[in-house]
Amino acid sequence: MKLIFIRHGDPNYEIDSLTQKGWKEAELLAQRIKTWPKAEYFVSPLGRAQDTARVCLEKLKITPVLLPWLKEFHHPVYHPEQNIMHGPWDFYPSYWTKEKNYYDPELWYTTHIMKEADIEGKTKAVQTSFDEFLEKYGYKREKGYYTTKHKIMDEDKDRILVFFCHFGITAILMAHMMNISPLVVLQNFFMPPSSLTILCSEERSPGEAAFRTQVMGDTSHLLLGKEEVSSAGFFTSVFSL
Repeated sequence: MKLIFIRHGDPNYEIDSLTQKGWKEAELLAQRIKTWPKAEYFVSPLGRAQDTARVCLEKLKITPVLLPWLKEFHHPVYHPEQNIMHGPWDFYPSYWTKEKNYYDPELWYTTHIMKEADIEGKTKAVQTSFDEFLEKYGYKREKGYYTTKHKIMDEDKDRILVFFCHFGITAILMAHMMNISPLVVLQNFFMPPSSLTILCSEERSPGEAAFRTQVMGDTSHLLLGKEEVSSAGFFTSVFSL
């Protein structure tokens, strides 16, 4: 099975929609998606993700399924090094790298600032919802991997699920599938607006499945459309070639 996570187009956070550039990105993404084989589509309840999905899918006469737990994982915590309240990432390196718990998938939410915002409870709620979702498609979470009744050559293995959502929630779900700390993904990787991140289930051993990243933050549709990559959520310039 293939999981495709699409970050919304360049955002206008004030109105929870897209900028003029974001609408252009969504149009270029739509040109890419219309060439894809049959897939199932899902969307976050937030406006910027829904706007991106609508541009991409309305001409295909596809209505994506809304998943409440797919909304952005924006639960403000205190950033002591900056003296601000912000989502649980984008910390300065001098702060977060000193805390060894931040590198542990079972301990990253146990620090004082994470406990104050109940990041553990909110993380586990999303992970549980995601695992229940995957189980409907035949993938059951078993400790660090997934079990499946699919046979090696089952056509169902080629099912494609597409999620229009956000950087933060994608990082949380990727880390869960990979058994690593979400903060390692959130702090060290960037998924540009309108980008694709694709994970595929490897099922080499009967009854066992693990999701592996094929590509992360792909924006080749922008390159083809001669549109620069947005730096929204990135604290330096973007290399667009």
